[in-house]
Amino acid sequence: MGSLQLGISHCHSIQSSNTFSLEFPSDGSISTPAHKFKSFTFTSYEPVEFSLVRKAFEITTEDYIFELCNQPLRDLSDSSDISSLHYVSPDDEFSIQAIKQHMTQKLLKLLPEYSKNLRMYKR
Repeated sequence: MGSLQLGISHCHSIQSSNTFSLEFPSDGSISTPAHKFKSFTFTSYEPVEFSLVRKAFEITTEDYIFELCNQPLRDLSDSSDISSLHYVSPDDEFSIQAIKQHMTQKLLKLLPEYSKNLRMYKR
């Protein structure tokens, strides 16, 4: 969970319209801080589109980062299924759930139109 929070808090400010991955070696690098976790790779999928979705729901970047990264998340994962990674923020406003690669591709395919729809038909 800690590495996930570090990845989110560090990568949210990178302005990229495309999916990108960033290596987080334990001893840090030029672009990432040192940390106590095992080295990992964090992938940020379509950060601009997800930012537009949050904006459509009036979720500020500050609230998003604070709720997901500055407090322990509740683990709702099923310990018998490694693909069922699921965390919820303390206020129950945000959820992070692992999905299989084929579902990731489907979600990314739908995301631009979903984001556009949210902007056109504000709630």
